[in-house]
Amino acid sequence: MKRVISAFLALLFLLSAVSCADQGTDPGKATEGEGGATQEDQTEDLSFKDELPELNYNNQTIRMLAAGQVGARDELYTEGLNKELVNDAVYERNRTVESRLGVALEVVTKATSDTYYVAGVIHKMVQSGLDEYQVCNGPSYVTVQNVVKGDYLDLPTLEYLDLSKHYWSQGYNDMASWGDGHQFTASGSIALSLFRYMYVTLYNKDMMLEWQMTDPYEAVQNGEWTIDFQNNLTKDMYTDLNGDGKRDEKDFYGFISGTMTSSDCYWISCEATVLKKDENGYIVYEADVGRIHDTVERVLNLYNRDSSYIFSDAGHDSSFNNNIIEAFADTKAFMVTAMITKLEVSLRDFKGEYGILPIPKFDQLQESYHTCVQDQVSGFSVPATVPESKQEMVGATLECLASESYKTVVDAYYNTALSYKYLSNPESKVMLDLIYDCVSFEIAQIYTTIVGDYLGQMRSIVTSRRNTTTSTYQRLESRMVKEAEKLNQAYEKVVQGA
Repeated sequence: MKRVISAFLALLFLLSAVSCADQGTDPGKATEGEGGATQEDQTEDLSFKDELPELNYNNQTIRMLAAGQVGARDELYTEGLNKELVNDAVYERNRTVESRLGVALEVVTKATSDTYYVAGVIHKMVQSGLDEYQVCNGPSYVTVQNVVKGDYLDLPTLEYLDLSKHYWSQGYNDMASWGDGHQFTASGSIALSLFRYMYVTLYNKDMMLEWQMTDPYEAVQNGEWTIDFQNNLTKDMYTDLNGDGKRDEKDFYGFISGTMTSSDCYWISCEATVLKKDENGYIVYEADVGRIHDTVERVLNLYNRDSSYIFSDAGHDSSFNNNIIEAFADTKAFMVTAMITKLEVSLRDFKGEYGILPIPKFDQLQESYHTCVQDQVSGFSVPATVPESKQEMVGATLECLASESYKTVVDAYYNTALSYKYLSNPESKVMLDLIYDCVSFEIAQIYTTIVGDYLGQMRSIVTSRRNTTTSTYQRLESRMVKEAEKLNQAYEKVVQGA
């Protein structure tokens, strides 16, 4: 099993924005046949190993400003060894980078749920012309706002930084790059949030066996795992546990989810896209309104029924609360939508056995499953005020951090902490491989605060319980076209000024 997991892990960083394994095959066997090498074997391949020469920067300090939100604050920072797998792997990686390059890593972080904290600090620093930090990370939907303000360097211009390597996410690269290969933020194995912020479906395997249900794992393998399948599977499961005649959080439901962050994943999983790139790498509005409308219809059918309980406010459905996963842990739901990171938080003491599935497809005709990564996934950047004399060192440091993360941190989180510690059944390990293999990005997801508030609009539609997709996009089209044009103009200005 570890051999299979390692082979799938390697493929994660080969992903395009829409790539995925063949749904008609066993995902555990398909990749083993393609690669079949262990992670240790693959790191000998130059695709998985950095090509940095022997370097020594005489113990110069690299100051890094790290994001402080849950799921990301330990990507760069750890106080020291504490016998926790991921913490100690991060510590080991940092010491290895320092030793290899002759640098001193100084990480500054602030535990905060303010996702704009790093962006604000960096923008002020750049405006003041200061060189206080040489590397930073932050939520991608915020990071892109700094990008179009000219706060970051064009990463491909940095010596020793090779974003084509498989420890950098190629799906993220495709989403974040612009024009003729310009790119100001990157992600990959260096970002634990890339793994933690993936959306999955969880179900109670004990209940499934008790009720003699067919395991939905088989539906996934057969390419039949769709929203309609999920709807039919979880219908007629409502039970008024306290007998008060009211549908509330104290009752049992077939499915629990939310209309805020938890609804975002369906637009990615069902290929309900809005923004694309043209032949010149420019971002253009090209909404498939019919596809979006039909996806919303399926989601509304799933959400608006007695067997579902749907949280409809950010206070109960966001990256920073655990209402949905706690309801599942308390056996108040047969099935829920959750981010991977929630498994770490609330299911360590889960009594019984649970299974993990991808977010369902639009229909059986859709060729691939797609895994949505929440838009807070960390993007790593280099502030524009880093002087030319330091840029080579910074490029080498980022490259070394990414490659060493692949060898140590990802292995600790994926192969050990998550796959073996938090998931107890072999079917879930195979599903986790498939979920990683299907990571996808929609451009409008990351640029949602710049072009048309894509996610906000979709959340409002689902919350309203009315499928106003067609009229909404008729109203938004001219605005989003203009905002996409302004985005391209902002990029042109940044690139020309670089």
